[in-house]
Amino acid sequence: MKRLEIKQNQRFGKLTIIKEVEPLYSPQGKTRRIFECKCDCGNIKNIRLSLLTSNQTTSCGCFHKQTISNIFKKHGDSLTPEYICWVDIQKRCNNPKNKYFKDYGGRGIKLHQSFNKWEDFKQYLLDTIGLRPSSLYSLDRINNDKGYEPNNLRWATKSEQNKNKRTNGGITRKKKQTFPRKTIKEVISKD
Repeated sequence: MKRLEIKQNQRFGKLTIIKEVEPLYSPQGKTRRIFECKCDCGNIKNIRLSLLTSNQTTSCGCFHKQTISNIFKKHGDSLTPEYICWVDIQKRCNNPKNKYFKDYGGRGIKLHQSFNKWEDFKQYLLDTIGLRPSSLYSLDRINNDKGYEPNNLRWATKSEQNKNKRTNGGITRKKKQTFPRKTIKEVISKD
């Protein structure tokens, strides 16, 4: 069989031949020609000639990675705290199997229909309360009996949120006695 002539700078897809390197030998004794190639992205990789000529390898792997990335990339926000918050809201409000559903969707707390699409929810944040100021803040409903809807959202710290929850009506001390907030000072001073 005639030896295939490969020239320097010859292209195969995104790969350009730099030079032929030491061949590989199969266990059956066959010689596998190997070429050092430079990809359009700048990576240099050694590739078997048979893979180049059959178009099985047309890049260093970057093309495949980029293609897969483009398939799964919708908006580029999937790792942002705002997007994660939006996904968590949907789970709490819509999924009966979510451990927090009973406190949200189970008692009628819903994500407003205008926020069903991420892009719409993000735009609302940008136009009104802005993006999360820092990792110390999370999204809070101003009125806890209403859902995640326009004019009922704010960024709040943990301490601000603790003042804005259904269970803050009283404080429990010893023997599970519950005291109204007004008398806490009196109870503490009697001890």
